[in-house]
Amino acid sequence: MTLHTLTAQRVIQVEREQVYNFAAGPSVMPEQALRTAAAELLNYHGSGMSVMEMSHRGALFQEIHDSAKVKLKALMEVPDTHEILLLQGGATAQFAAIPMNLIEGGTADYAVTGNFSNKAAKEAEKYGRVHIAASTADTGFDRIPGQSELSFSDGAKYFYYCANNTVYGTEWQYVPEAGTPMVCDMSSDILSRYVDVSKYGLIYAGAQKNMAPAGLTVVIIDKALAGRELPYTPQIMSYKTMIENDSLLNTPPCWCIYMLSLTLDWVTAQGGVKAMEELRKERNHSAAWRLCDTLLCFSERYGVPYDGKVLIQKNISLQSLAAMMGVNRATAVRAMRRLRDMGLVENINGFYCVRSIDSLRRHQELLDE
Repeated sequence: MTLHTLTAQRVIQVEREQVYNFAAGPSVMPEQALRTAAAELLNYHGSGMSVMEMSHRGALFQEIHDSAKVKLKALMEVPDTHEILLLQGGATAQFAAIPMNLIEGGTADYAVTGNFSNKAAKEAEKYGRVHIAASTADTGFDRIPGQSELSFSDGAKYFYYCANNTVYGTEWQYVPEAGTPMVCDMSSDILSRYVDVSKYGLIYAGAQKNMAPAGLTVVIIDKALAGRELPYTPQIMSYKTMIENDSLLNTPPCWCIYMLSLTLDWVTAQGGVKAMEELRKERNHSAAWRLCDTLLCFSERYGVPYDGKVLIQKNISLQSLAAMMGVNRATAVRAMRRLRDMGLVENINGFYCVRSIDSLRRHQELLDE
């Protein structure tokens, strides 16, 4: 294959009409990270190898691995008391690894506020006793419980919660006080807002939403919690073993770790986590405006008078609304919930009903100010 042919193919691969994926699983990555990866794909830093071809025991990959950890430590201000692990298995593996390493045959407290925390609690029951500190299942996981609603058990080994529930559009806006090591699944909002890592015994995240391609799981653990695993814990799931081996007990997800490093470069260039938090606020604000605009358009086209209100005679799913707004489903859910809480919109037998067109329009105008 000639160099000319390779160059032509590379151009075809890196030029595209951007499509934004808001579906489940892998999500959008920074274009600069993708372009850097494309440029280095065949020959990483003059090595004559792709990152996908080099030995994970070699000095070149060790540099990539160490660099990714250093960048993440700096961005999240991870204290020296905590270790960063770059693992495989996704969040689902952590559903089992966490109780195997931390429950010690005792009890763990779980807040069940969505699909994934529910799965995590059920998995933990295989390894010890699970106490449900709070659950919003009865109301369809439509909210996050307040601190006063959390019921902790005596002597619990840890308290577990999921920071952001993408299916239901709810997110913890405060850090719970549990009086025991806190474990948090931050898969869908890690790096999008500041987190005081020192408050947590363990933070983990499947990387595919905010950090890297699917295949990498980041775990940040207080090193004091390592070494408590149940005797039958597989070595690949032992935090102590993975810390001692710098996450390199077996072949790691090398390409994903490389892409993590490139994404962290991009986050740093944007101004770090605080800049990401400001950008997130701006986008949520923009999503609220676009939701108002979408509902006003549908009201004009499909609206009919209904009990002094305007009923939109078109069944619109939240997924469809999210696509029209250009956001993910969780963002659309949050924006819709805010309008409903303000009394501007209600749902009647599966159809959206605008209580007052003028009020909704005034609210949209306020968002412009």
